[in-house]
Order: sequence, then structure tokens, then C-alpha cells
Amino acid sequence: MKSRIRNSVAKIAIGVNIESEKAVKIEEICRKENVVFKPVQADNGGEQIGYLCGYKGFEKCKKIESTDKECLLFSTCDNKTINKILAMMRESGCTVDLKAMVTATNQSWTLCKLAEQLFEEHTQMNGGEKNG
Repeated sequence: MKSRIRNSVAKIAIGVNIESEKAVKIEEICRKENVVFKPVQADNGGEQIGYLCGYKGFEKCKKIESTDKECLLFSTCDNKTINKILAMMRESGCTVDLKAMVTATNQSWTLCKLAEQLFEEHTQMNGGEKNG
């Protein structure tokens, strides 16, 4: 089965709950790598990842959910591009703990579900401390 991810041509970085000053820096960094930065607010937590990326076959959700997690999601970006963006973010001092690539599996998840999954993985990878 082919993934719907290939329907989107643009490389996208979705920033969730990223405060405005940091978002401006990330947008500048993404632009250097020809990646569109799309800020998303907390109250979009009920939306499917595929909808947020603009994939065909996904519709806006009518249920409002919120997430308090700050995260960065990459769609249709290759590893080289993502690594460059993350390196430039570290150099500029604007990091985001929770990051993920949009996949065929998680594109149908809600933003809340993905953010919670990323938080749990981050917590486990950092010795069980919930430092978010």
C-alpha cells in the first residue's frame, strides 16, 4: 500500500505551540532549506496530522481538543534536510524537545495523540523524568 504522504509536494515543518520569537527563528532556518514552516496552535489538537499537512483525503475535525506540548513535525523532508535544520536550530539556541517525521502510520493520528506519544518517548529516553 502506498502512503498518501507522496501527494504533498512541499516540504513542511509544522510547529506546535512554539512561542512567536522562536517560531520566527525556526521559520528563517526552514526557509534556508526550502521548507515551509507552518505554526499550529494548541487548539488544533483534534486535527489529524494528515489534515495539518494538507494531504488529500483528510478533512477538518469539528471537535476541538488542545495539547500543551511544544513539538515540531516534518513532512516530506529527507533526513539530510531535517539534520541541517536541527543543527541550525541548535546553533541559534532555539531547540524543540519533541520532534517527529510524518509517516504513513501517524498521518491518521490526531495531533494530541502524536504529541502525547512523543512526550512519552522523550520521557523514557531521558531516564523517566517528565521534563517535557
